[in-house]
Amino acid sequence: MMKRRRTGTASFILMASVLLPGLPAPTLARSGGDLESLFSSQERPEAAFHSRTIPTHAELGGADDSRDLAGFIPECGPAGTGKLPTRYAEEYSITLDGKTKLQAVLNVMKKYSSAERALADGYAPVDFYESGLGVAFARTDLLTDGRYDLGKPDLLFYVKERDRAVFRIAGAAFVAGSELPRNDFLITRKGTREIMRLWRPWEDICFKRRDGLLSYQDSEDGKTDCARGELIRKAWIMHVWLPLYNPKGLFTPRNPLVNYLDLTGQDFPFCRKRA
Repeated sequence: MMKRRRTGTASFILMASVLLPGLPAPTLARSGGDLESLFSSQERPEAAFHSRTIPTHAELGGADDSRDLAGFIPECGPAGTGKLPTRYAEEYSITLDGKTKLQAVLNVMKKYSSAERALADGYAPVDFYESGLGVAFARTDLLTDGRYDLGKPDLLFYVKERDRAVFRIAGAAFVAGSELPRNDFLITRKGTREIMRLWRPWEDICFKRRDGLLSYQDSEDGKTDCARGELIRKAWIMHVWLPLYNPKGLFTPRNPLVNYLDLTGQDFPFCRKRA
């Protein structure tokens, strides 16, 4: 998951199967009623929820040249739904089954384009920004059930507007148990035969709740005390970058475009209408 000072891959980047009973899912009453009250009532400074890392032009894949993010976010379809970002179609060979599953994930992302809806459905924000991920919202009951469901993301990643509790969804992650899951997506980069890596391991994660927010530490911290928290020994996590295109890869843990959009404050709708 996430760690402010860390750049390794064992952070909220990688999340968890379970060995202990899950923490109770947060409720609106527990969080203070809505996102505005939640983020104004806790002690974390506003700066804790924003990027301090400026991506390079190479990392962005040219995204800093696009004012309207054409190709980087879906084109709007009926009822505000979206098709996969065009850059993915240009870069990857995706089976019909894979396209169907990715579209289903994108539809779930549309549902949670409202962070208030995520909060109402039991997702709780993590208490700081993680570079290349944004502000994560997590459901601890899903994280600790030892399985995954493409219709129920364990984690949702958002970009938060500065000085306002307004969030724009960027991606999601799915967390399985301690055994390496199957490949749901057989996707290759065009011109190659190499199937993209989906799942990455994560170990010794401890979650604790404070004032409606989640705090976290993992094995990279060198800490073993998880008193009054939830300990997860080992799991596998898969990131899926929808609706926001990731120049590093559709399933790569971190996305530099998240930092770019947070630092620029550029308008970031769920989908883009055709010009």
